[in-house]
Amino acid sequence: MGDRKRIALVDDDRDFLHMSRCLLESRGFDVSCYTDAQRAAGEMKTCVPDVIVTDLMMNKLDSGFVFIRVIRADRELAGIPIVIVTAIGARMGLDFAPRDAGDLKAMGADAFFSKPVDPADFIAKIEELAGERCQTEGT
Repeated sequence: MGDRKRIALVDDDRDFLHMSRCLLESRGFDVSCYTDAQRAAGEMKTCVPDVIVTDLMMNKLDSGFVFIRVIRADRELAGIPIVIVTAIGARMGLDFAPRDAGDLKAMGADAFFSKPVDPADFIAKIEELAGERCQTEGT
């Protein structure tokens, strides 16, 4: 099958990390989990993922947004697809769901899911984005 695609999961919800890791590994992905966005951004410099999955609300309300800005500002990491998976709407009563592609781009993301996530939709999007990244790298 060749090199396994690497997925980085960034979330302070350990249950979500565990379930997502099991789901993604069952589909052949190599998965790294992080509960701290700052640590994740630093480690991604040495082990660059093919797709990043991040929550928005972690140790601070804006942790995910700050993390995405850091990734998008880094020349080596800026092209990695980012998937936002969050429960911020349910927890805070705020609607962060993008209305269209422009909203998604403004968020710095390639896909958005509200928790709880439908596993089939989640896997399909990760596989699509990992495949696109492979094609853009010329492999």
